[in-house]
Amino acid sequence: MLDFKGNTAVYILYAYARICSIMRRSELSQNLDILDYNVINLNHKSELLVARYLVKFPEIINDIIGTLKLNILCDYLYNLANAITIFHRDCKVLNQSNEEDRIKLIYATILILRKGLNLLGIECPERI
Repeated sequence: MLDFKGNTAVYILYAYARICSIMRRSELSQNLDILDYNVINLNHKSELLVARYLVKFPEIINDIIGTLKLNILCDYLYNLANAITIFHRDCKVLNQSNEEDRIKLIYATILILRKGLNLLGIECPERI
């Protein structure tokens, strides 16, 4: 249950804390409200993997409402955490030419992970 690896809440929270750390270190995080979220360039396969999970969130919520099966949300959050961990491994974010696009992706992931975990009654620490 408390393992940092595998399908556990701690694994998801650790992935969340890691991307929060990137946000804290980015100068762009101070201007998140003025970034244009209508345009985001994703080129790396790891970026696309995260984006594919992000766009599924409304569908997941609709499935939960229809079935009342919270395990669907748990599986989704684990897969999203896994995707962002792969992204973190494969893609540098800070001080890169595409930092703004990657910060947008990370910020969206933070919002979705936080919302999903909050729906499960789990608070999201930004540091572990």
